[in-house]
Amino acid sequence: MLTISISFALFFYFQNQTETEIKESIFEQQKKNQVDKTKAIAENVESTLNLIMAKLEGLSSSGALQQGDFSSAHAGEILEDRFGQIDDITPIDRLFILDEKGIAKRAVAKEGLPQYIGVNFNYFEWIRESKDTLSPVFSDTYIGRDGKYKIGLAYPVVVNNTREEHVGSIVVVIPASEFFKHFGNIYDIKSSYLSVLDSKAVQIVHPLKELVGKPFFSYETQKITGRNKELNNHLKTVLTEGKPSSLIYDFKTEERLYTGYSVLLEGIPPLFPLCDNSNIHYLFQNQRDNPYRTITNVLIDCRNSCCNHDINLIFG
Repeated sequence: MLTISISFALFFYFQNQTETEIKESIFEQQKKNQVDKTKAIAENVESTLNLIMAKLEGLSSSGALQQGDFSSAHAGEILEDRFGQIDDITPIDRLFILDEKGIAKRAVAKEGLPQYIGVNFNYFEWIRESKDTLSPVFSDTYIGRDGKYKIGLAYPVVVNNTREEHVGSIVVVIPASEFFKHFGNIYDIKSSYLSVLDSKAVQIVHPLKELVGKPFFSYETQKITGRNKELNNHLKTVLTEGKPSSLIYDFKTEERLYTGYSVLLEGIPPLFPLCDNSNIHYLFQNQRDNPYRTITNVLIDCRNSCCNHDINLIFG
């Protein structure tokens, strides 16, 4: 009887040791996978934004715009063509040309949306900054007249790229949720989800609708996150230093793995910190019943992830 008791004790001891080792191994692999995934998302966002800027650069170099000819039919045709090209990359609301005073001279917009011809947009700080620096400038998030959050990009039109004579600006307006939903889940908080902030830590997209448009460090958000100092410091690292960061924290009674990565474009300060959140509890919920089954599932998942790498690079 004593022998049987010792055998059972040893069995449960080694089983617990095995489970602990498996959990640690699974977590480290999950952490690495999520860090890699968040990095891949950031790189894909960077690639998309660089492609949009390349389209605007080509437009700014066109003969009509170089001559300051913004109101002609030819300028309109060029703008229509470039609108279609950018809209194929990601849905956009409108594309318009401003003169040197910031007044809209030509515009193409989605059906049903106003073009704002003749409106002075010089009151937007990011448009003035683009004009003053002769560089592309992204806006922080703002609410459009349709009540939806937008991101703007202003690109200067400079004669012969001399950086001396500014004749106008090209502006593209992108609906934030339409843009970022292509890079990950932004709606379902129960699964792995993506949240995005602007350079002022305002949440552009988040599965909790009440947090969209709220600064991360605001009372409303901090109340929900429990004023977690580690989480706040983690975000500051990503936001102000442009460095990746990760941590485990409690959110709405769930333990979550949180990884952050900044979108970095050449010559432009870090923008749109991306934060990937996943519930790590589900990885372990069936472990005590059958730790070996968990190992098998993880191996199968890893194999499937490798086979579908090209398809699921962003959010597998």
